[in-house]
Amino acid sequence: MGPLKTPGIVNNTNRVMDPDTPIWLLLVHPGSETEPAVEGWLRQMPLKLMLLKASSPEKCADLLSTHSFDLLIALCGEEGSPCISIAEYTLRHFSYLPCIFITGKNDQLFEQVVQRSGMNDHLSEKGCTALQLERSIRSTLNRSRILRSLRESADIIAHEIKNPLTNIRLSVHELRELLHAEEKNKSAEDFLSIIERNERRINRLIEDLLNATRFDTFRMKRLQLHEPLEEALILADDRIKLKGILLEKNADQHLALKGDKEKLVIAILNILVNAVEAVEERKGQIQVEAFTSGKEHCLTITDNGQGIPQENMIRLFEPFFSSKKRGTGLGLASAYNIIAGHGGSIRVTSKAGEGSTFIILLPAARA
Repeated sequence: MGPLKTPGIVNNTNRVMDPDTPIWLLLVHPGSETEPAVEGWLRQMPLKLMLLKASSPEKCADLLSTHSFDLLIALCGEEGSPCISIAEYTLRHFSYLPCIFITGKNDQLFEQVVQRSGMNDHLSEKGCTALQLERSIRSTLNRSRILRSLRESADIIAHEIKNPLTNIRLSVHELRELLHAEEKNKSAEDFLSIIERNERRINRLIEDLLNATRFDTFRMKRLQLHEPLEEALILADDRIKLKGILLEKNADQHLALKGDKEKLVIAILNILVNAVEAVEERKGQIQVEAFTSGKEHCLTITDNGQGIPQENMIRLFEPFFSSKKRGTGLGLASAYNIIAGHGGSIRVTSKAGEGSTFIILLPAARA
């Protein structure tokens, strides 16, 4: 099989899921025996699917270069190498295109390629059903919408804020030179130092946000889940103590996974801060549990706050959506993006007047 050619100028976009909006889907099936069954499932789904098919990675590349798709589904069968080529190709040239890969065997290399993007899903051919595939399509498209929105928002924020920050930094430098040329004024110097410290802090926040939205910056290493959890708890400790919150922790110390420790600290901390802000002062309780559940590790963070209104649940991880007066709506969106980038997921249960539970699921590392 020859190298896939570089795509043309067509830009792939992810549209919001809507019953009346067509979903452009590319089905790739290099030699798969399951193609007729899967195509039948797709045509019977209560979704407005516009289906095109490709029988090889080369044909897939041609269609991606000339059409704009919302989703790619690849049937890999027992031989996973053609689909690894497709996965690497889409990640390199169409990083915003969500993909679902259905394989006939559990290929470790293939999973590592797929999990480099939080917008991809990996299903096993054995036991795959029409209902399972439909759920994967819905969740994958919804996840891609959130992640793409967050990335675009992060780029806009960085552009709009970094320019004035540069002007502030240069102005402080010039002002300090003028003050030193005349007469050193301690009060003025203190104010200049405050401005500089805050400029650096804002700049770090922007970098953190940008890093949290770029999967290619993840440094994946084998670690234990309790490591980022403990660091996040230390960072949240001042807030927890100042608010008089009772914290209960029950975390298994032997939950191995592959992940970026720094990014996971950010994700867990954002959810912890959300729990801290949700509870009443001196009455708040937060429970943190970490345990294994088969092929996944589970981290739950439960608070006894007022709960999340049902109408807000569907928008909980959208960038800039917040029900708090001073909320930015970026904390949970960033957490969602990071966990998705690790091949995991976040679920939320909430009841008015009783509190909420955030359930983080992460793939367990192979022995």
